[in-house]
Parts: sequence; structure tokens; C-alpha cells
Amino acid sequence: MNRVQKSESVRTFTERLKNAKTFVLADYKGLTVEQLTNLRRKLYAAKSNINIIKNRLFKRALKD
Repeated sequence: MNRVQKSESVRTFTERLKNAKTFVLADYKGLTVEQLTNLRRKLYAAKSNINIIKNRLFKRALKD
């Protein structure tokens, strides 16, 4: 991911944070692909979504 892509990711995620009613931070470490896929399906059914972003980029998005 180059700088342009990173800055675009931060900008996009900043907008999502501004428009979100709530958001949850979670550590998905240790989940299998199947478990993560099931989680994505359940969130989609609940009209929610999941985004995975690097910690550093997330911190930059929070500053904005």
C-alpha cells in the first residue's frame, strides 16, 4: 500500500467514523477464515459491516 492509498484509506475511514452511530474495536486474532466469514455474514444480516484497518491508519483517522 503506497502513500496515496494510505491517505485515501484514512480519508474514507474518517468519513465512516463521522457518520457512524457506534463502532466497536475488536481483535480478530486467532479466528479462522470460516469464523471470520460467519461473523461478516451475521453483521451483514444485521445491516452492519466489518472493516479491517491497520492500527496506525486508524489512529490517524481518529485524529481527524
